[in-house]
Amino acid sequence: MAMQDLYIPENERFFGKKEVDPRKLVYEYWWIDLHQAAKRANSYNYKTQQYEGNVYNAEGELVPITNRSSFILKDQVHVYPDTLAWIRDFTYSYNEPLATRYFWHPGFDDYPVVGVTWKQALAFCNWRTKIQNDYLTSKKEATLQAYRLPTEVEWEYAARGGKAFRCIRGVDIIPAMKKVFFCQL
Repeated sequence: MAMQDLYIPENERFFGKKEVDPRKLVYEYWWIDLHQAAKRANSYNYKTQQYEGNVYNAEGELVPITNRSSFILKDQVHVYPDTLAWIRDFTYSYNEPLATRYFWHPGFDDYPVVGVTWKQALAFCNWRTKIQNDYLTSKKEATLQAYRLPTEVEWEYAARGGKAFRCIRGVDIIPAMKKVFFCQL
């Protein structure tokens, strides 16, 4: 019976086809905000036996630190990509096959995923790290650092084919990316 709740209601089905409702597929995850935790103003005061300072919660509100859990942030993201991105973003081209066969079209075999938000990509990195580290832990092996998205500078470096370039301030930028775990969507 629990699976029945995941299907599209009968009055919304196309041609009566029983399909999973992508609006109900949500990934919930947590992370520790090390940047806020590392601020001196947010440190633990051993004399008063409490934390001092404020942190921004997941909603962007500034709240006082109550305990260590204040640095743990939680988010939920819909996992299903925007399958209509090809039609919405390229209105004057014939992309209906890419939209209607989003998960099966051979054009996606050698290309990255499209139609995902930045938050969905972050959630994927979190999920990928968890899957990898859970497996390594089950084999009693050391875990790996977290997968992450490339920074803006790293992304531009890769887009330029690894060629050095000058940023706005005139500084040469050649990032050392050899030991970084990037998520490949």
